[in-house]
Amino acid sequence: MGKLADTAAEKFSMMIVEDMFPEIWSEKKEDFREFSKKDLAKEMFGAGVYFGVQAFMDSINEMNEIEKTIKNKAKH
Repeated sequence: MGKLADTAAEKFSMMIVEDMFPEIWSEKKEDFREFSKKDLAKEMFGAGVYFGVQAFMDSINEMNEIEKTIKNKAKH
């Protein structure tokens, strides 16, 4: 189960990087030129954490909606 979780986390994080990095980079690349390497790493790490948490919360909300739909269908 641990290997499955690691694989899922790796694929999920790669998907977020591929989807979100170009957007973040194009919006902020001029600002990034003024950052030290440490500050740039911190900023990008923070963006990654933010998008990861946001995607996780979205998936929880989606699962809740699916659960509600299933319960409603079971009642009818």
